[in-house]
Amino acid sequence: MERKHLERLHSLSRQIEAAYTERTKGHMRRKVLETAHGRIWVREAFFKIKTEQNSNNNLKTV
Repeated sequence: MERKHLERLHSLSRQIEAAYTERTKGHMRRKVLETAHGRIWVREAFFKIKTEQNSNNNLKTV
């Protein structure tokens, strides 16, 4: 019984992570999602564009 419950939670966390990844176009950073069942690790959007802009600004100041 407990094993089935854990497998279900694992499956749900994978589904959430997949949906989140798709929505954020694959740019990810780990984040904890609090749910009624406890914590599930998902990933948060992390945009490369910002870091590229910062790099360009640094080059201009040099």
